[in-house]
Amino acid sequence: MADKLTRPSIPDLISDMLLQNQDKNFVQRIMKPDSYPVLQDYAGPGTWGTHLMTASDVGGKTITYPQIIQAPDGNLQLLDPQSALQHALKNNEYMTMQSPQEANWFGENYKKVWGW
Repeated sequence: MADKLTRPSIPDLISDMLLQNQDKNFVQRIMKPDSYPVLQDYAGPGTWGTHLMTASDVGGKTITYPQIIQAPDGNLQLLDPQSALQHALKNNEYMTMQSPQEANWFGENYKKVWGW
């Protein structure tokens, strides 16, 4: 009798995506959040953020990348959408996705790798 196929869990799917891109700073920050700073009050008092993932279509491919980046001084910085895209492309700080839907799904679910 054949084994019943099981679907990978969301954290497993995200972990696989992250492992394929583990050379990127933003991915390292997702994988080891306790080793990196947090941006406080970026969207108002009492808010905090680490990535603020977004997506764009570039040259016929969909990419996802953070609007909160780690600056050369080690601190986190919130970039406007256009600057974040330019930073991602210049520094190879993005992941290529199969579709806009997959990019949005990743942006909504990547923190589940933390157990959230």
